[in-house]
Amino acid sequence: MRNCLKYIHTNSRGYTDDNISYFADGNTVVFIVIPFDKLKSHANYLRLVVTTLIRSAVRRPSDHKTTFICDEAFNLGYISEFETALSGYAGFNITMWLVYQDLTQIKDTYGDKWETMIANCTVKQFVARDVFTQEYVSKLMGDTTHVIYRQGLLGNIINIQSNQRHLATPNEVVRISKDKMITFIDETPVTLLPKIPYYDMPELKDKDGRNLYGPNPYVKDSK
Repeated sequence: MRNCLKYIHTNSRGYTDDNISYFADGNTVVFIVIPFDKLKSHANYLRLVVTTLIRSAVRRPSDHKTTFICDEAFNLGYISEFETALSGYAGFNITMWLVYQDLTQIKDTYGDKWETMIANCTVKQFVARDVFTQEYVSKLMGDTTHVIYRQGLLGNIINIQSNQRHLATPNEVVRISKDKMITFIDETPVTLLPKIPYYDMPELKDKDGRNLYGPNPYVKDSK
């Protein structure tokens, strides 16, 4: 921690009030990587850095869109800046991409405000593994009309009955989540997007088929 803070203080570009906003110049990527076993013990540090960067981007708006991707966001704990950002920072060209394991993590962190957090997201992506998330996604997908009828002896349709049902039941949401992301974009109907591992994406290979990333020791197929 001490060495990391020292680096931030002495870095030639420097994280100062005058130039901290350089990361929002449209040509810079900043990675803040903490070992998984240090996420809890260093959560205060992570909250400090993330909040500082977000506020810097707000104070000096850029013509370029700045995206904050926070994986394992639950381990950061409660960050009031996330609530503010989701509700009002879109006008500053700031996009928040928060990744949680399930809706329960959001509910545990933000209490009664958890649904407001989700409602303020233009894009919502779900891979529902727990019952609470499955039921929520099923309701969010809406209803459809299920028509039942019989065919008469002359081929005519008789005894038409219709009833409403969820577009996908919680059990069906589980099966969909196996190989697809259930995605809601603004007010458009639900969209099912394929789950493609990054090492299978042609966009991440050069013209000769070589990977544009280093091998991942935790993923066998990533080499």
